[in-house]
Amino acid sequence: QLLIKEAELKKAISNDEFILYYQPQLNLLTNKLEGVEALVRWQHPEKGLLLPASFLKDIDALHMNSEFDGYILNKACRANARWYKKYKRRVAIAVNITAVEFQDPQLVNKIQDLLFSNDLPPKYLELEITENVVMTDIDTAMSSITTLQNMGIKVSIDDFGTGYSSLAYLRKLPIDKIKIDRSFITEVATNDSDLTIVKSMIKLSHGLGKRVLAEGVEDKDQLNVLRNLGCDAVQGFFIDKPLPEEKLVTYLNRK
Repeated sequence: QLLIKEAELKKAISNDEFILYYQPQLNLLTNKLEGVEALVRWQHPEKGLLLPASFLKDIDALHMNSEFDGYILNKACRANARWYKKYKRRVAIAVNITAVEFQDPQLVNKIQDLLFSNDLPPKYLELEITENVVMTDIDTAMSSITTLQNMGIKVSIDDFGTGYSSLAYLRKLPIDKIKIDRSFITEVATNDSDLTIVKSMIKLSHGLGKRVLAEGVEDKDQLNVLRNLGCDAVQGFFIDKPLPEEKLVTYLNRK
């Protein structure tokens, strides 16, 4: 089954069947678009539009992470360059990077090449890594993050709070932003425990000089609570769902 799946995935990459959807991120201070998170979908020729859950595990099992991450990074940078050409608008794109790709000693060179070939200023690319990426090899991770930041690229921790050693490395890592996992946001307006946890996360992060973005904001009450707690930015269905490029145009056309 894996051999069949490998052939199918490699064919899909060569045929460029994977597409990016973009979820808008709202800056709570300016009430403007802060950036977008790139989310991959597979436009399968027979099965239609497939979500990541149906193919990312196979990519991982086949050790295709590095190839796939490079392919997605390339797509995101090309999209960014395309938007600037067409709408004269620069928007930061956040792209998820797996542990395998983040340990690649060539990662920095690859990203430099992508930025150069697409004439893309580094500040418009953000790399999202999960806690397990850092914990795989903390020294390599710190070295890579420092190099990327010196280039002007933002690095954020995704799904913050779901790992097992958040506080231990948060004070050490030179990351720019943490993204509070949606599991803490679901009941932030109704559950005192969640409210206390989120409030503490925001205060702690700000104390360490890091910005905070809350994921999974789905109603006005959650948004108001996060705004009152001083959260910097939010994303979620209340702001907008992940959009195909043709629908993201509405945001790109706005001043």
